Amino acid sequence: MRLLTHNMLCCIKCNQYPLQIQPTELTRIEVDYDEEFTRRMLTRLDYDFLKAAYEELRNASKNNTNHNLADVHTMEDLPSTREAALTPEGLVLLHEVLTRIAVKNGQLVCGSCQQVYPVTDYIPNFVVDSL
Repeated sequence: MRLLTHNMLCCIKCNQYPLQIQPTELTRIEVDYDEEFTRRMLTRLDYDFLKAAYEELRNASKNNTNHNLADVHTMEDLPSTREAALTPEGLVLLHEVLTRIAVKNGQLVCGSCQQVYPVTDYIPNFVVDSL
C-alpha cells in the first residue's frame, strides 16, 4: 500500500480519517518520475496527513532492528506546506513519498474505534467480520 492510497482511506466502521500505519515490512518500488501526475495528486491530498504518515514510516524505519523497513528514515523531510512542495526538488521528493514507498505488510488502525485492517502483500484488507 502506497502513501497515496493511504491518504484516501478511512475506517469503514466509524468513518475516522486518517488511519494509523503500523508497518512490519516496507519496500521501495521503482516508478518513473512524473511531474504532472505529482502536481495533480498534490491538489487531491490532505497534505498534513501525508506528512504525518510519512513521519510514522520514517520513525518505524529508524527504530527498526530487523532491517525489513527499508531506509525510509534516511530520506529528507517533506516541505512544510503544500505550496513549498511545488519546487522542482519538492515535487521529486513528493513523488517518491507518494509512489515509491510502500507498506508491504503491517496493519492500519483506526484511532477512534481501534478497528484493525491488515495489510498483506501491499493490499489493505477492509473486509470486517462484524460491524
